[in-house]
Amino acid sequence: PDEVLAVAGWPDARGAVMLIGHQPWLGQLASLLLTGVAQDLTIKKSNAWWIARRQREEGNELYLRAVLAPDFFLD
Repeated sequence: PDEVLAVAGWPDARGAVMLIGHQPWLGQLASLLLTGVAQDLTIKKSNAWWIARRQREEGNELYLRAVLAPDFFLD
């Protein structure tokens, strides 16, 4: 997960960063961002996770803003 974040330019990218991948590294990446530790985390196929960052006095805070299942995008 650390290598993926480095290639994506996270957290220094100027805009949004979208990462698309497979298990197990995608779950490990989500775990690293949300908890600070890369652990196996199950992400269902085709789900979109929106992990956002906000500025706080004590530093940046990452949080899970939304998880969208594929049927959300269908009419």
